[in-house]
Amino acid sequence: MSSHDLYIFSHPLSTSHLPTMFTLAKRSQLSGKVYDVRWPLLDGTKTCKAPEIFVKTHFTSAFYRFKRLKTNVDNTVKNRQGSLFVFIDMLNQLISILLSPCSFAISEKVPKSTESQPIALIDPYGFGCTVAHARAIDAKIAYVAPMIESSSIQALSASPLTSYASSMIQGGIEPNLRNRLGNAIGHIVFRLFFVQLPLAKWYYPQSRGLKHFSLPTESMVFVNGHKFVDQVLPRTNLIVDIGGFHVEHEERSTEDAKNQIASFMAQYDDIVFISLGTFTADGQFPKLWKKMFIKAILKYPKVGFIWKFKPDSVEKPPRNLLLLDGFIPQNSLLESPKMTGFITNLGQNSFLEALRNGVPVIGIPILGDQSVTSEKVTRLGIGIVFSLPEATDEILTNAIRKCLDKKSKIVKRSQLIRDMLIHERETGIATDGSHALSRLAKLKQTDFDKFYLPKSSIPFYAYWMLDWALLTFVLATIFALF
Repeated sequence: MSSHDLYIFSHPLSTSHLPTMFTLAKRSQLSGKVYDVRWPLLDGTKTCKAPEIFVKTHFTSAFYRFKRLKTNVDNTVKNRQGSLFVFIDMLNQLISILLSPCSFAISEKVPKSTESQPIALIDPYGFGCTVAHARAIDAKIAYVAPMIESSSIQALSASPLTSYASSMIQGGIEPNLRNRLGNAIGHIVFRLFFVQLPLAKWYYPQSRGLKHFSLPTESMVFVNGHKFVDQVLPRTNLIVDIGGFHVEHEERSTEDAKNQIASFMAQYDDIVFISLGTFTADGQFPKLWKKMFIKAILKYPKVGFIWKFKPDSVEKPPRNLLLLDGFIPQNSLLESPKMTGFITNLGQNSFLEALRNGVPVIGIPILGDQSVTSEKVTRLGIGIVFSLPEATDEILTNAIRKCLDKKSKIVKRSQLIRDMLIHERETGIATDGSHALSRLAKLKQTDFDKFYLPKSSIPFYAYWMLDWALLTFVLATIFALF
């Protein structure tokens, strides 16, 4: 059996995407080296540790430039000193940061494989130019999509009816309007990532004419989902579900943090964990909503609350509230038998971790695919969902009460689905697609081009969302006039 090296090109912003890709790489049946190639933009993605056996290659120039840009934006907003020229300068900085991984010179620093043709795992929501780097080392490309955005997954896997959820003119299967609009917006945003490839030819003249910078072609897509909970999606066998395996998280907590969590949890029989994603963990959270959470927490003095939130951002926190920033072993916390509720923004990994551990959720979607995930929570009956603008301390208090009630429907349904997933793993029918990488190693790009639906069969207006753009323009014009 030939050996194949594996390259991981991951998301620059989300730490939740990294463990999914690491677990898939560790469980693959390929016998070569694994390279962790990263362009981090946030502290979490910069410090997130890969397994020790992985070969680390991190490019941090974009991280420090992004940090300076974020500071400039925060100061501008705080001091209200913005102007058109300041905005243009910041936009130029952002474009420079997004295109920094497109530098062809960087490809020379990516380690070259000495084995058979390598395989590259690419997060399609990361930097688009990672496709060019994978091509530069002659790697076969597979996509790993921790986020669930059906139009993107269909486009990358050459699934039939690719445009059904993203075009209002041509449609086959008709999901509700909210999903159609969400998919359309998600599809446009997804395309913007890969627009980096042709833009790089303008930004870096030395890349002109290089085939590495053409748009991506169809390939295998590993989706962090599960057929039982996902929405109906036209598929080919290039879509491989991996949501059934237990995502392995590298232990990164300090001894002090672990002792602090253990000591706090020992004081309570019931624990509720609060984590609303990367962009709220730094304490940048409206005061009104912060007060709402504190009021709800105060109504349950016998319940312990662990909140992933900057400690000094809350004045005089209640005794039953533990505030922690930095890395928190979320999956380990959710595995605890004391965990009775999870307040989350419904990122896909958090959603699946709650399912695997039978923890009912209080879902507060904020952006992206989280609204679609909120519909899954409601349909499965495993939690309560509401948006932050409509939330009150009374709504939050009642939701927590239902999580604490062992006889409530959401508790029973959560435990039932947990038992189902355990049964699938124990009987070997779990949707663990890590073995598919070995199959990918045997395929050729010509196989994809020959047997699977080419993008040319999708109408131009549907592929680029021109119908949605026209509708948006017309509605905006009508609104402005009347």
